[in-house]
Amino acid sequence: MTDEERDELTSFNRVNDYCNKYPLDLAAILGYPAVKTIFDSAFGKINTAAGIQVVDSSGEAPEALLLKANMAKITLKYAKKGRVLSRLAGNTSLTAKLSHPKTFITQAPKETAILNANNIKTALNDNLLICTNVIPANIIEIAGVILAYSNQKNVAREAIQTKAAYGTAIIPEQILIARGAVANFFDLIDAEWEDNVAFFPRIGEFELAKEIITTGHHDIKTFFTVVKDEAPLVVIDNANVEDESNLKSYVADDDTYVVHIYHHRAGHYHFSISAPGRITVDFATDIHKGLNSFTVRLKLIPPPPPI
Repeated sequence: MTDEERDELTSFNRVNDYCNKYPLDLAAILGYPAVKTIFDSAFGKINTAAGIQVVDSSGEAPEALLLKANMAKITLKYAKKGRVLSRLAGNTSLTAKLSHPKTFITQAPKETAILNANNIKTALNDNLLICTNVIPANIIEIAGVILAYSNQKNVAREAIQTKAAYGTAIIPEQILIARGAVANFFDLIDAEWEDNVAFFPRIGEFELAKEIITTGHHDIKTFFTVVKDEAPLVVIDNANVEDESNLKSYVADDDTYVVHIYHHRAGHYHFSISAPGRITVDFATDIHKGLNSFTVRLKLIPPPPPI
């Protein structure tokens, strides 16, 4: 939704609350029930369309997202088991390959999520002699959930089409219908209650309810480009940014390698910036309205001292 559409929807919500506050008195006004039917239909369609619009930015359908979550759950279940024994074996490289949060898969773009899950599966399968608490049947189980999610690619594309056809395209038309219904509401209420001393204050109440209040820019975008400290022009393709205020994690985009946070709040925040083989940094900054863009350099983890 655009900012203007959100402002109108907020006013429609207030009008809806007003209608629910005085249902019997309003229903007694001749013509009101017919207008209410029109308003309710448009209001419902706007809310439904708005819900479709906020489907995952990669266009993944709800069914695919459930399979994605299950892929993360099963894959990381065995990764956790395996890394316990890899730690005991002192295999830091394997431990790093198996040490990821669920967001490493769930919040990654679909192709990256599949790649991440496959990489973990491969790391386990290649090291079953170390990770003896993981058996071949577990590898097959991981492969099964990866395949189940992979088969949802077409569904994801259909979700993008659905988002446009049943989300974006619906809203402007229904806003016009709802706006017309609100104008008719006001005329009916004003005509019926103008001379009613008891109900007259409700006219002013409705006027306030239907007012469209412009609240300005809603979306605050925060983008992180994470680069190698020793080569600042080289973008790290598997960086992770965790917002310390809500512990949400965001991974690098699979095309640009930039970490995108499309909706944030203004204020002073701390972010944990990390990447495999790199020193994690605590990045504190002020987030302002509009687009916030940062470049963060990560140093290599120094090698262990010689024994």
